[in-house]
Amino acid sequence: MHPDHRKEKRSSSPRQPKGKLQLIVGAQRHHVIAVKDISPTGVRLEIGIAVAIGTPILVRYFDDKVDLQLNGIVVWNSASEPGAQGLAQPDACIIGIKLAGPSLLEAYL
Repeated sequence: MHPDHRKEKRSSSPRQPKGKLQLIVGAQRHHVIAVKDISPTGVRLEIGIAVAIGTPILVRYFDDKVDLQLNGIVVWNSASEPGAQGLAQPDACIIGIKLAGPSLLEAYL
């Protein structure tokens, strides 16, 4: 398993978002399949594409009242973590994202 570098407590069974959660990579937007865990400075997401380590991204949560975008960087992916399991879809990838700063995302999940 990939070493854990987050020092904050993480929620390993967060609720799935009531609104929509997207990962924005450059000009492309990708639907988040599942939130695996979350802490104030990081999140582990299941998405339908592989995203390379070191890629800057935006995590976007939105509903009819909120549009929240958080800067982050991919610090690991399931290709870098042998034995990654629990994928909801066969072509999915799990990525670990370090957020640029403490976030309000936990309030919505």
